[in-house]
Amino acid sequence: MVASPTAVRSHKTSRLKCANANCPWARSLWMRRLRQPKGLWLNEAWYCATECFEEGAREAFERFDLRPNRGKSTRYRLPLGLLLLSKGLISSQHLQEALKAQRESQAGRLGDWLRQQGLVTEEQLTSALGVQWGLPVFHLAQTAGFAECAGLAPLAILEASRMALVHFMPNSRMLYVAFSDGIDFTSLRALEQILRSNTQPCVIGEAEIEEALEEFRRMARPSETVLECPNSVQELAGTVTDWVESNRAERARAAISTEHLWVRLENSSITGHLLFRLPHAGPRPQGMEW
Repeated sequence: MVASPTAVRSHKTSRLKCANANCPWARSLWMRRLRQPKGLWLNEAWYCATECFEEGAREAFERFDLRPNRGKSTRYRLPLGLLLLSKGLISSQHLQEALKAQRESQAGRLGDWLRQQGLVTEEQLTSALGVQWGLPVFHLAQTAGFAECAGLAPLAILEASRMALVHFMPNSRMLYVAFSDGIDFTSLRALEQILRSNTQPCVIGEAEIEEALEEFRRMARPSETVLECPNSVQELAGTVTDWVESNRAERARAAISTEHLWVRLENSSITGHLLFRLPHAGPRPQGMEW
């Protein structure tokens, strides 16, 4: 099984300095001893008390991009239609007809239209996407243990980004993340920050990503709560602090995915996910299929 990341402490908490520059107990050894003995962590910063944690959370969230004009970050390469044409999988006439049908319907992706017309198979399409993005193609049959990674990230983020965590290498802390609809680099960075891991994106077929997500939905998973993001950073910090206290969390890690502010709560025995749905960023760009 994949081990959940745990907080690494190289010093006794009594020797740690509170990260809150305005900590009211910093100058008083007596008052520090009355504070919580373990303190609280937010990412890599330690706070001696919940009041200081809330102040640190407010400062951290002020640096996050919570604006509604975020987008799913993508990196375009050779257009898929031209790639399929160069491989001899479709003709120029097929490409023009598919593009015309896509324009007239104002819906769907080019690859979907080509597949519906029986011009390419899903396997051929997935292989072409791997070439288009210069990434390996992953098949669920390659590893029977892909579901072991499911609990590392909340289902809401996996579904929003159409991604699946498919393989984890503990020694190198390398996490393979499969996408079927464009590489969501914002969510990849969030995974790296929350899990303190490296990520390697890969390509997976549309049917297989749905199979993986359906498997994840059936599994027992860490608790996951989705809330609307408060309008003020102060209210957001207060809400997170309340959840930290009520769940007796010892550490919180926070990062921005494309559609959520993700806060992972941890203590010695449990892990939970708190998600804040960010303002709608408009239509997601069509990532892989031009």
